Amino acid sequence: MIFTELQKKHIKNLLDLVWKVFKEFNGKDCSEEGIEEFKNFIEYECVLERFYKGELKFYGAIDNDNLIGVIATKNINHICLLFIDKNYHKKGIGKKLFKMVEDVCKTKNIIKITVNSSPYSVSFYKKIGFTVKNKEKTINGIRFIPMEYLINNISLKLFTYLKAKEKNCNIMLKDNYENNEKNLKEIKNIINIVQKVKKYLNLYILNEKKLNEKNLLKLLDYLIIISKDN
Repeated sequence: MIFTELQKKHIKNLLDLVWKVFKEFNGKDCSEEGIEEFKNFIEYECVLERFYKGELKFYGAIDNDNLIGVIATKNINHICLLFIDKNYHKKGIGKKLFKMVEDVCKTKNIIKITVNSSPYSVSFYKKIGFTVKNKEKTINGIRFIPMEYLINNISLKLFTYLKAKEKNCNIMLKDNYENNEKNLKEIKNIINIVQKVKKYLNLYILNEKKLNEKNLLKLLDYLIIISKDN
């Protein structure tokens, strides 16, 4: 099976797949108005125009020359379509397609992916790490639940950790203002290290497969200990 970015030549096939799967699984959650609205959204000429403008990107799963899964993004980090042929459900294909979107966002330092999930798909999105951000809405007959995924949970936790360290150091600076110069120099050195780690956090993010959260926090603590010892 091949996972790849799709091109103009794939658009008709992918829209046929989307419409087929929508009718099988998602249509029941929509009114007649909603079904018509969705049909208009995936109208070929309209989609093609948005594709040429760079607004829409498509990524697909191809098995034996057959397109069996597709994910589409609007403006890079909003998922607007995710449909898998019913014969390929529960095989990890949706997760792999999502990973392609996540990887693209990482290269552009985007830390959040959003989706307006159909009621049918909420459980899938929760399984891969999305959280519900608002109550269910209905617009033009289409029911959806706004959800989001924080790409770099590690980075967000690390930022929180760094801010706490920086805050503690500033308190120490205040408390030691009238203390000896050596103590002040050590505290300022810690703050400098924290700020440097924050500055280069994006480099850690891009390598988070190799450096997990535990190792990053250990690294930071190690640097701080070394700075204090010196």
